[in-house]
Amino acid sequence: MGVVCLSIYGSVYLSLSTWLRYQSSPTIISMDRDMFAWNTTFPCVTICPDNKIDQRKLRAFVEDYDESEREKLEAFIIALANTTYENLDLLPEFDGLRPSQYMDTLLKLTPSFTPTLTIGAAGIHLNIEPTITEMGLCYAVNSKVAIYNSPAYV
Repeated sequence: MGVVCLSIYGSVYLSLSTWLRYQSSPTIISMDRDMFAWNTTFPCVTICPDNKIDQRKLRAFVEDYDESEREKLEAFIIALANTTYENLDLLPEFDGLRPSQYMDTLLKLTPSFTPTLTIGAAGIHLNIEPTITEMGLCYAVNSKVAIYNSPAYV
């Protein structure tokens, strides 16, 4: 009963103090409706596709290797493309591909991803930048730092 009475007293006290403050100095709120004068920076969006390997490109790539190594190479490339920080220890060993070739191989085998994004009224085209994240190869839109994680960045 005491808690309920204390709650009622607190509510009345806060309401009265807010009402008195409003009476002494009311606040006027107006809306700016000139949306074409706004300079709004849109947030960055990062897209990490689940399908990281084009199966047709992968089949064509493994045909250049020995038939005995093809199955291991295919499994290794699929595992490499889907490697994240969480499952890095599960990456199988494969000696037929040097570590310096990993990135180039994955970039050759990724599916093409070339959508066009435009900001409606302004007609501004947004760049989609490939970027390397902890989730593998992803694509960032409207990012200022994605170019530094890009495979093409030297």
